[in-house]
Amino acid sequence: MKKVIILTLIFLMFAVPMLALGAAPVVPRTPGLAPEIGPVEIIDRVVGLIWWVILAASSLLVIIAAFFFLTSAGDGEKIEKARGFLLAAVLGIVVGAAARGLAGLVTARFMGP
Repeated sequence: MKKVIILTLIFLMFAVPMLALGAAPVVPRTPGLAPEIGPVEIIDRVVGLIWWVILAASSLLVIIAAFFFLTSAGDGEKIEKARGFLLAAVLGIVVGAAARGLAGLVTARFMGP
């Protein structure tokens, strides 16, 4: 039970700031006027939010991998499990960065600046 509480607190320590960074700033609206949000801005916000979720998940996977490495005590199965988590974290960051770059390229090329 103690491990679950500690892991939950560690996860929240990383997840809550990520959510705050992904939140859009609050802009006061003029009554009667709709906000000017185009498709480029919508795509940028969605991709940005997904990027922060990927980073949070990858950070959690690195922490889990470190836990398995530290508690393996030479057990080959735990070491392989830790390597799998670490590989998943690295691949998640690489795929997320590629997707973010591709989304930026598509919006810049086809929808203008």
